[in-house]
Amino acid sequence: MRYLFLSPHLDDAVLGCGAFMAKAIAAGHEAAVISCFTSPGVDASPEEEAIYQQRITDDCCAMSQLGVSYRHLGFVDAPFRRQGYYNFNTLLFHHRLPESERAVTAQLTEQLEELTLAYNADHLFLPLGVGGHIDHHLLWEACKPLWNRRIPITFYEEQPYTFLTGWAAIRWQQLGANASRESDQRPIEKIPLSGSPYPFVHNYITSTEDWLKSRQKYDAEFSETPPVYTNQWNINGRIFDRWEDDTREEHLKGKRRAILEYSTEWPALFGPDRENLLHSLKQYPAREKGWTLKIVP
Repeated sequence: MRYLFLSPHLDDAVLGCGAFMAKAIAAGHEAAVISCFTSPGVDASPEEEAIYQQRITDDCCAMSQLGVSYRHLGFVDAPFRRQGYYNFNTLLFHHRLPESERAVTAQLTEQLEELTLAYNADHLFLPLGVGGHIDHHLLWEACKPLWNRRIPITFYEEQPYTFLTGWAAIRWQQLGANASRESDQRPIEKIPLSGSPYPFVHNYITSTEDWLKSRQKYDAEFSETPPVYTNQWNINGRIFDRWEDDTREEHLKGKRRAILEYSTEWPALFGPDRENLLHSLKQYPAREKGWTLKIVP
């Protein structure tokens, strides 16, 4: 089997699917990751350029840890692409494609159609866009032409955003999806953003204004489309079935080793305790989950 993972940034695919990658490689399969938004752009300062060079080096080490091949496309990361993306509330909560981003999305589509055909994958993994990060949403839009490929396509839930209970369901409902009438549609209790036990929330939101606006947008999403638990989503007749990977501890340890290579990222995501990282990955909210698109006959 040949697995191909598309990653918005240099760590997203490993965070969302790292244990599955470790399991696939251990079983003798092949895997590759294409990371899209990997550059600060030509106008970046020397300090900013150095940070991204470190992140690229870290990603190469993480891929080596997992035994996965990789490619960096060099699209400009959101905060350097547009001035309006600069904190939690401006980078997240995007579920519609801004007119200003259509050109970038078209360029991304063109490259991904060519690269995914060249790799000839047996199974494709794409980001769902939990939380609505603008770059994740652009990749969701750019990948729509790939939906008609005659191979399994799984939309993985990005960690740590999916740790916030209900945010993945919110993403589906914001995209216009309907829960299957045949499945159990239990309501999902919201975790208040300010009461979140997850370090990434408190490390990413750094100002009083950002806290206020982020809470407003987060609460509004839950009010507009109260999330429900379901095993199946439907978007315009396209069916997406729940996928969960049951990985062994050895594969979680492989994922942990890979995450620890991202020296500039993992402390903000999981807190500074290296030993606590494996414990966090064992918890149910950290189980690798996603949704597989049914192949149309």
